[in-house]
Amino acid sequence: MARRTDTPPLVLITGMPGIGKTALALHAGAASAHAYPGGQLYADLRGADTRPAAPHEILAGFLRALGVPARSMPAAVEERTAEFRSRTAGRRVLVVLDNAATAAQIEPLLAADPGCATIVTSRSVLPEVEPAVRVPLAPLSDPVAGTVLANAAGAARLGEDEGTVATVIEACGGVPLALRIAGAQLAAYPKLGVAELAARLSDESRRMRELTVGQRSVRDSLDASFRLLDREARAAMLALAAIGAPTFTGWPLAPVLDVPLPRTGEVLAHLCAMNLLDQAGPGRDGMPRYRMHDLVRAYCRTVGPPLGPRALDRLAGWAVALTRHACEGMLGMRVGYAVVAETAAPLGQDVVGHVVQEPLPWVGADVDVLLAVFGLAVRGGLLRPAAALLLVVRAPLVRLDLSDHGARAAARLANVAGPDPVVRVTAALVAATARMHRSRYADVVAILNEVPLADVDLALRAEVLTKLGDAYERCRDWHSAITSLREAVVCFRKSGNLAGMAGCHGTLAALYRDHLGDLRAATAHGTKALRLADAAGDWKTRGQVRLVVLRTALACGDAAAAAELAGQARCLSERNGDPIGQTWCLTAEADAHRANGDPDAARRSADRALGLARRTRRPDAESAAMLALASIELAAGDRAAARRIAQAALDLQDRFDSPVERAGVEKVLAEIDGQPPAGRSGTAPATPEISM
Repeated sequence: MARRTDTPPLVLITGMPGIGKTALALHAGAASAHAYPGGQLYADLRGADTRPAAPHEILAGFLRALGVPARSMPAAVEERTAEFRSRTAGRRVLVVLDNAATAAQIEPLLAADPGCATIVTSRSVLPEVEPAVRVPLAPLSDPVAGTVLANAAGAARLGEDEGTVATVIEACGGVPLALRIAGAQLAAYPKLGVAELAARLSDESRRMRELTVGQRSVRDSLDASFRLLDREARAAMLALAAIGAPTFTGWPLAPVLDVPLPRTGEVLAHLCAMNLLDQAGPGRDGMPRYRMHDLVRAYCRTVGPPLGPRALDRLAGWAVALTRHACEGMLGMRVGYAVVAETAAPLGQDVVGHVVQEPLPWVGADVDVLLAVFGLAVRGGLLRPAAALLLVVRAPLVRLDLSDHGARAAARLANVAGPDPVVRVTAALVAATARMHRSRYADVVAILNEVPLADVDLALRAEVLTKLGDAYERCRDWHSAITSLREAVVCFRKSGNLAGMAGCHGTLAALYRDHLGDLRAATAHGTKALRLADAAGDWKTRGQVRLVVLRTALACGDAAAAAELAGQARCLSERNGDPIGQTWCLTAEADAHRANGDPDAARRSADRALGLARRTRRPDAESAAMLALASIELAAGDRAAARRIAQAALDLQDRFDSPVERAGVEKVLAEIDGQPPAGRSGTAPATPEISM
């Protein structure tokens, strides 16, 4: 800053309220005093006020400090600027312009002599200013924040309880003003313990009240910035704070503000320029994302009501429509639930395509936003939109291995469902899907047997009956499984859902093959399932049905056909980015290669399946892959290796609840030990679910 250049250096310090801009500018000025023997000039430009200081007024003060008497004071701002630059020519003067509002406010106050320098602070990034150095201030790291807190409170006041001190630091969010206020509280009130202060600050609803001491408060600092926002920007801040997601894009603002989607980018850019939001980099879908500081969020939640009923209804409708599009793109099939059609907003393809460019990555990036919208809808009494959103986000959550998030949301919806059968059934179905994903099949039966199906649409009823049939099959209740699946087929037929019919016939084929020993019925159901799946065109169902039919082919001794079907299913899951599906396909492929007399190819497929199962954290798939490896070792004559691997597969059974799969592993162990099989349990794993 002290070096001479052709133009006077300008340093621009920007950042959110309370981040320490003024303190840094004054510290830099004091540290540079020796380099500017011509003196220093300071002015508060009051940029956060509704009426910022006028350059005309500031120049009068500067000129008086430079020796211009009142009677000789120029009248016009241009004349005062000229006089100011004349008086500073040939001198080394440092000018500090604190809290600037605009570039226009700054420009008349800049000295012209290259020996002078200017430091400007602003809550706005002032993109039109071209400083020699731009210094954007970020929240302090935890160690530095701890030092600021200790300096304000006194190191002895903090004691040795690092946990409670860390809570205070976290609540202050690395903002120096908040840290100094918290430290001042501890210094001023000796009986106030750090643990008690930490507890107060942890309560977001009272954080703003606690971060006040004397004339200093975080609320006042944020109030000053909030007053500068127009109505639209203020509504955007309240809405984003209500949603509360760690990061977000602009699409939620379009329904909330009732503005075109492109306008939301302009609003976000303005809020970033005001340092009330930060850019957070690209998300999993590659789209730019933003974040709100915790203190700013806590402040916004105390300012006023965040979302009116109409805005919330529009927001929920957008969330349902966008997630339905993502779900359909991911599964390659239409989502036909009546409640989704009733509640989804009628968005144009231009909007949907812009927001959801890649279905699964988009859900992965925005999952916190979608679940937050679900929570707002539940709290706002919009139970059907909440149910619709939960239905369409269910399959992506499974694919992302986030089904536990769906289970928690389902429990929340069930608690407020009341008598509405659609809401009750939806909550049960999503809870059951999470249990199914974790192989808790007995839980699925218990949950779904409690819901009323008479008053829900065919698509929802068929989905429940299918899930119930699958669970019954895994719980070895063959009669109940057949009954549920046949009822589901009727519902799917009435609604014209070929993929649903194909899936049911596939499960029936596995049931007749593995548990009832009827290969003729299994072949008939498998053939029908293949025809329906290919007619439907749904890649997931096509892959799943092929896994069932190849097992029937193996049971009938046609290993070549089984290997071909396994390869087809694997290609489908690979093309559609389904690593869990690939695991099951590779396991089936390993069994087909072993039966076809190619142990090396079998081992390669099984090893790949095991690696994928472990990376996707699916113990059921891992157990199946181990079972395939054990069978390969047994066929090769290495009983010790086969037993070790099969026992490891059996040990994994404790992580999920599947009597059928356990029986399959136990049968292989019995074969390894040379014991006769205990009944007809089947050696193949239960029909896997290619992830949704």
